[in-house]
Amino acid sequence: MKTPITTLVVSALASLMLLLTGCGGGGSSTKMDTAELEKTFASADASLKGPADEAVKALKGGKYFDGATALANLAKSVDKLNDEQKNAMINVGATIQLIMSEDGDRADLKVYQAVDDMINLLNGEALKQVGTDPDRSKPAPPPAE
Repeated sequence: MKTPITTLVVSALASLMLLLTGCGGGGSSTKMDTAELEKTFASADASLKGPADEAVKALKGGKYFDGATALANLAKSVDKLNDEQKNAMINVGATIQLIMSEDGDRADLKVYQAVDDMINLLNGEALKQVGTDPDRSKPAPPPAE
């Protein structure tokens, strides 16, 4: 049988643990790692290496929009990219999105759009606007009679 004091102590400890795990300082725990991207483009043609270096420089400086835009522009040359380069670009794009999701102050729809454009270009898909799906905004069709 639990006493009211025991219940109070357990509740207080549980609350304290939840409070401490929720207080991360507001910053992102994920770090931008561009090593794979740099490695895969190290010996690439100058027309690919230049934009890749531009993206790396921007991302290391915390300029996610500039970096994601450079990657999206690089993805326009999808036919010149090998699978390792494409995978490295996708991995960096995922890291950008993860960083923004962990830190709301860094979240920017324009960055998400640039990353989505990059991924769509790499996959040979049509570009679409992030956050919109015309099928979701249409009302449900009336039931057939």
